[in-house]
Amino acid sequence: MIKKIESKADKEKKEKRNQLVLAGILIVVMLFSIFGIVFQYIGGSGGTTSSQNPTINYKGLTFQESNGYYVLQSGSSSFYFSVNPQFAGNATDNIFINKTLADYSGQVVYVSSPYDYNSYNEIYNDLSNYTLRVQGACAVNETCLDKTLPTKDCTSNLIVIKNATMNQIYQKGNCIYIEGNTNDLLNLTDEFLLHILGIN
Repeated sequence: MIKKIESKADKEKKEKRNQLVLAGILIVVMLFSIFGIVFQYIGGSGGTTSSQNPTINYKGLTFQESNGYYVLQSGSSSFYFSVNPQFAGNATDNIFINKTLADYSGQVVYVSSPYDYNSYNEIYNDLSNYTLRVQGACAVNETCLDKTLPTKDCTSNLIVIKNATMNQIYQKGNCIYIEGNTNDLLNLTDEFLLHILGIN
């Protein structure tokens, strides 16, 4: 087979076309590289919004926002609050308790919270590392939706969370009552936790 003879002009034209194609490919690769770096900076580890969790200072302590919680690191322990401590710490002025975290250390803590599972979870998450256990219970003379739970009175460490017209946290014997408007119960629960930690 006879190879086609190309003129000098055809060879130059072919080389120029190949150079343009190669230059075009290099430009596309460089553009994608630049866009990748910019995207990584804005959306990845280089951006300030996603890599650094905001912090809140409250009463000289630093709470870090993480996954929808306000986390207080205390030594090797972490305490999680659903509500910004600046708001939770002011849920009510009517707080009359003398219990501290030390009073619950190594003890069984019962929680009666028939209508507010979020408050129960908050107490469970923050106290279970210090107590023997935290478990649900029915408080004597209070509404109980789960009759399989043990019934407890104020001789036990019992926390009663219930709806009421006035926001307040008070103590009777070993019972702590967290009472308030349905929308405020989680705030009040966080205020109770701040209080027993000695922050409020």
